[in-house]
Amino acid sequence: MMTGSVPTSRPVNRGIRDEYWRVAKIFRKVYRARRQEKEKRDMMSNSFVQPHAPSGAKVFFVMGDRVERRARLEGTWLNIFDITVPPGSRTPMHRHNSPEVFRIVEGRLNVRRMTDSGLEEFEATAGDIVRIDANQPHGYVNASAEPVVFSAIVDSDMVEFFETAGLQEPPKAAPSPETTARATAAANAHGITILAA
Repeated sequence: MMTGSVPTSRPVNRGIRDEYWRVAKIFRKVYRARRQEKEKRDMMSNSFVQPHAPSGAKVFFVMGDRVERRARLEGTWLNIFDITVPPGSRTPMHRHNSPEVFRIVEGRLNVRRMTDSGLEEFEATAGDIVRIDANQPHGYVNASAEPVVFSAIVDSDMVEFFETAGLQEPPKAAPSPETTARATAAANAHGITILAA
């Protein structure tokens, strides 16, 4: 007997076949629901985030911002840093060959970047992702009374800049002219062009 295009040697009990497909449909629904729940939990979970830097993690202070290496993907140029921007701190408009991606963890960061349409200014808040293309002029300021924390994916060129320009101890006051001059020299040496002070 032929059923569809699959030959069978015996007649198919229609009731058994219908029951099979009914049960299979239920299993698919349950499987999909569980998979969606797991994906939602995984997306919402911060279980993959380490609350503190691993021992030996590098921490620098660049122009008042606390820059902490969280991870480096071995064999690649990818590095993840957590950057804490104190109230009133800012990074002037600048550009570099390295693309960057920021994810705001807490606080409100005022971001400025040039686009094909001109200067774009916006406030990025917790959960927002900000993409900076290679050589795209950009800068930011924390105009709030609370610190801003964001994670940044940067390449090894930016890591070298952080290591060169960064201080090992937190600053006791606003960056001095000497600190600013040292950071500017390090920026120039690493292909970073400061566009506005």
